[in-house]
Amino acid sequence: DVDEPKLAKFERLLADLERGALGGGCFRACAELDFEALEGGRVNVRANPTLMREFERAVAALVDRCAKGLGTASETGERDLVVGAAALYAFHRRLAPANSEPDAKLYRALWSLQVRAPVVTLGGGRALPWFLADFLAEHAPPPPGVVKKLEPAPGKGVLDARRAACKALDRNFAAEARKLDLRLMAWLARATLRLGRSPRADVALAGAAASVARQAEAALESRGALLLQALALGRAHATLLRSVVALHVSLGEPFPKSILKPLGNVACGAKAVEIFITRTHAAAAHECLSGALRALGRALVAQLAPLKARLERRKGHAGRLDALAAVEAATALCVASDGYSESRAGVLKLCLKVAFNDRTAPADDSKLKAGRDRADALLRRISLLTTLDARIRETCDCSTLYWNRELLEPVIAAVIAPHGGAKRLPALVLATADAAATLRAAQHVDDAEVLVKGWENFVCAALDDQVVKPTCRRAEDELRLRTHELEQARNVGATKPEERAKAEAIAQVEREKEAELQAASGLARMGLLDPSLKKHKTGPKAAFTSLKKATSLAIYGVEDKKAEQQETNNMMQSIMRRQKMKMGACTALRKFKFTVGKDETDLFAERQTELSDNSLPHFVRVKKTVGLHDQIVIWFEQSMDQDEFITDVIIAHPSEDHPSYMDLSSKGYTPYSHPKLNSDKGSDPGFVIWARKRKDAVYVVSSLEVSYSAKDEQNLEADGYERLPENLTTFNFGDMYVWVKKINRNAETAVENEETIIQELRAARKELRKRQDDPILIDRVKGLRLRLEKVKEQSDFRDAYKDDPLKFAIEFMAITQREVEGWMEHFEKMDTEAIGAVTSTQVLDYLGFRQTKFMHAAFLLLGEPHDGSRMDFGETVKCIGQFCFFGKDELLHFAYSIFDNDDNGWISHEEFLLLLSDLHSSTNRGRTTRALREIDLLDDGKLEYHEFLTVNRRFPNLFYPLFESQGLMRQKFFGTRHWIRKLAKYQKIKAELREERKNNTDKMEAAVAWGERRREVRNERLRKKRLAAQNTQSILKRSILSAQIYALSWAAKHDKKEKQKAGKINKNLMK
Repeated sequence: DVDEPKLAKFERLLADLERGALGGGCFRACAELDFEALEGGRVNVRANPTLMREFERAVAALVDRCAKGLGTASETGERDLVVGAAALYAFHRRLAPANSEPDAKLYRALWSLQVRAPVVTLGGGRALPWFLADFLAEHAPPPPGVVKKLEPAPGKGVLDARRAACKALDRNFAAEARKLDLRLMAWLARATLRLGRSPRADVALAGAAASVARQAEAALESRGALLLQALALGRAHATLLRSVVALHVSLGEPFPKSILKPLGNVACGAKAVEIFITRTHAAAAHECLSGALRALGRALVAQLAPLKARLERRKGHAGRLDALAAVEAATALCVASDGYSESRAGVLKLCLKVAFNDRTAPADDSKLKAGRDRADALLRRISLLTTLDARIRETCDCSTLYWNRELLEPVIAAVIAPHGGAKRLPALVLATADAAATLRAAQHVDDAEVLVKGWENFVCAALDDQVVKPTCRRAEDELRLRTHELEQARNVGATKPEERAKAEAIAQVEREKEAELQAASGLARMGLLDPSLKKHKTGPKAAFTSLKKATSLAIYGVEDKKAEQQETNNMMQSIMRRQKMKMGACTALRKFKFTVGKDETDLFAERQTELSDNSLPHFVRVKKTVGLHDQIVIWFEQSMDQDEFITDVIIAHPSEDHPSYMDLSSKGYTPYSHPKLNSDKGSDPGFVIWARKRKDAVYVVSSLEVSYSAKDEQNLEADGYERLPENLTTFNFGDMYVWVKKINRNAETAVENEETIIQELRAARKELRKRQDDPILIDRVKGLRLRLEKVKEQSDFRDAYKDDPLKFAIEFMAITQREVEGWMEHFEKMDTEAIGAVTSTQVLDYLGFRQTKFMHAAFLLLGEPHDGSRMDFGETVKCIGQFCFFGKDELLHFAYSIFDNDDNGWISHEEFLLLLSDLHSSTNRGRTTRALREIDLLDDGKLEYHEFLTVNRRFPNLFYPLFESQGLMRQKFFGTRHWIRKLAKYQKIKAELREERKNNTDKMEAAVAWGERRREVRNERLRKKRLAAQNTQSILKRSILSAQIYALSWAAKHDKKEKQKAGKINKNLMK
């Protein structure tokens, strides 16, 4: 019953199997079977060792390809190949004889793929989750000897690893989305530049370094690489989007708020790639596609040329004619036309398999092996570019938003919340339209357009609630405000032009006076006086003041000891304020403590409140208690000392009779409990927290909370907390869990958005009006208010530095009254036009420096206005002071950053040579030229910062003009000794603050105990001295003892001051 169409279909199936799964050797082994001698008309596959061997080798090659491509920037279809590799392996296990042992190494390699791909999504945009471990456990169970070596372990270990991968993805999702955003912007810039001009323009820009033909080939190949990067970029966006959705849906985990905005940005990024390739630059992309395929075909022919020459020389070689025919066929396919269909690409793949077989290209021939690998890479690029449009649309499909429609409204709200977020809205709306094609193909309804219309209405309603209505409300408020202003202006009435000009002149004079008063009051608030208002004193009093300063300089090394102390205090305050501005310090837990009973808890809470009010280290109370009958409260102490951070927390029962008993002291854990909780019986309530501090751990514990209900657990999980596995009913307490929150100790704390906090506060207040007695909502509103006050304070603090450069300079460098006068004298000399402002050119002329690009760029970077206007007094002091305040390493890094404009961590050698030529004058470049001859310039044309430092160490004369300019500037302004003294004091104060930041409650308790012991010893000595004075008959001895008694009494009177000195606690540090 076999007809010709069925036979042709069978042949196509065989070709597809050969092209997509098996190798050429396997196909030949099947074809060479003697089908005339088959028993029963069936092929005994198990008896064909060649087939089984080639099958296993093909599967191993596929697994190796997946392992190399997963997680890389060039990943395209490797994640889908994991499914195929697993299916083929299961098929191979079915075909293998029952007594054959599976390859353990291959199974471990296949099993380990789930570490890089915890979930694989099927169905395109539907994001159906598929898990490798579940598939293998059902269709290809692990061999007995391999189970213990698998990582993660089968069963519960796989589920735990999957949950851990989900949590890790949540923690890193925002950072990964930001990286993809940066990659996308860089690719869009390159693609717009390259696709916007013709290949001839690229050849003209390349110069005459190579032949015109070679330059044209390189231009076409680079365009093909650009299109492949688009496919990889779209795949990266889709993989991140689908993976996070599939993992949360399959595990039943809630979506944290922190990933909503990055989730929308990732969807917008995927659609941006699709729009660029298929819409805005479709014509240019198709034109480049044909040229790139032509260039890849010629490159493939060039890779086949050495093999062809080898085969023509070795005429007696086995398989020579087949391989030579395959080479000729492949060459003909490559040069026949510029287009490649799927069947043509499949035939080309078969030709390469036959041409590069084990006999014609043995593995020990490195040259031919490299040619084969290069040919395979070119063939993969041809296969990807052949169906580029279809692959782009499939890759960038975001119809997962339909299957998880509850995410749409919060994602829209999160995307448009920040300033400029509305620019992403069209791409996000376009992402919602991807589900229309799937809905129109639905077969379970009579009219599929009903589903499409329903989804369209849902999207429009979400946009109306999150975008249109809030925008209309804001526009309405703005119009009302404008109307009110116009009504006020209309009521005032119009005035004559002369009167308006006169009023404006008077207002201008008033503004100038106000500005002068504000400047004088600003200096006065910092303890300084405007030099223009200062009266110059003369006479005996002035002479006495000068003599006093000279005497102080000779004895103490400073003219005014009081002013020196004031300078130190100002510098300390400046450092602490700047540290507060950076907000980069990581705070984590260092110690736990328990209190049992109301009396003990109240007394301890009163003590901690007192310490907190004095800005001293203290314990913070966990909101919820853990006791059933007695009040049991957990307290924790926070620290900024990296060595004291707790990294691991485990809870256990203290009794050895209890199943949950643990003794982890041998593993570096420290127990925290209470005497009333250290029960000896396993049936009694008992509780102990084991904590460990590992310096090599990245994540540290930043907070601890307790949950009573499912609502508490949902809120804590949304805030990034992780639940400890033990329920406290195990320890004979109530039904509750302990939660910990971990943060990256190396990550800087993000600056919160004031507008976002206000929106959250409004939503919380609205919900509180419905549930006025909800304690969780009340605590949330209080917390949001505190956060809003903190953000406003930080915003005002930054604005003060940004808007007032003179204040920044005075506080940063702790400028004294005498220094302000000196700066004013220098500024008046630089201001040759007497207009109250100078340019960087005037400053360099005053210093006697050459007009170099480096110095002008330095002034722009340090504070000179970018709009071309002149610098006022404050901006001039800020620029010069910062440049003089640089240390050696800081000055080198500053010079490097000037030429690293895009902040990518490297500069080109051309920029490096430009820097050197700018630093050295044309008459003094002899040493520079000799040094450059010895520098080994890298092939990639990049100079990273560590290489920059190496060049400086080898050839210090190269950057000598840089340090010479700083030295001359320091000498001109107050002298070199002045700046060295200030810089040394600055570093010393920073070191002292860094050391005192490590204060904690243990050190405070030790200081208190030391003070108590000291008082006891002093009181005992005082008692003995008084007794001896009473019993002595000698007047001299009684006088000596009386003096000692007076000294000890005086010390006891000032004991509080001594105690504070012994504790070495800097209260200002904690403010």
